[in-house]
Amino acid sequence: MRPSIVLIEDSKDDAFLVREALAGAAIQHDLTVMEDGADIVSLLDQVGTRPPDLFLIDLNLPRVDGFQVLAAIREHPRCQATPVIVMSSSDSESDHKRAAALSVSGYFCKPLDLDEFMKLGGMVQSALDAQAARVKRGDGPE
Repeated sequence: MRPSIVLIEDSKDDAFLVREALAGAAIQHDLTVMEDGADIVSLLDQVGTRPPDLFLIDLNLPRVDGFQVLAAIREHPRCQATPVIVMSSSDSESDHKRAAALSVSGYFCKPLDLDEFMKLGGMVQSALDAQAARVKRGDGPE
């Protein structure tokens, strides 16, 4: 089964780059893109027995910021252990610490260089592999 990835990103350009990074890493996936952090509430209400395999969250979102989205994911009983990679143009230590406190799988500082942005694909693959290993051991959601 192809992993389901939810991207919460308001920049169409960055969403395009994420798609390119996933394709460049040859990750077969189903991608849902949301442009507004407030949309996560409706998505979480629809989570049935199988939550997304990975969330990619921009911190700077309209209406509801990425930290609020991350907190909502961590509070949801089916998504608490779902890997999350935070994406941000901010490389501040306080943002890194705040994200780590919410148990993110990775923090990707959005680079200006395309080759550097493509490294996101490897980070996503690593998070998906780690999640698959947890599920196989019985440590994570199915």
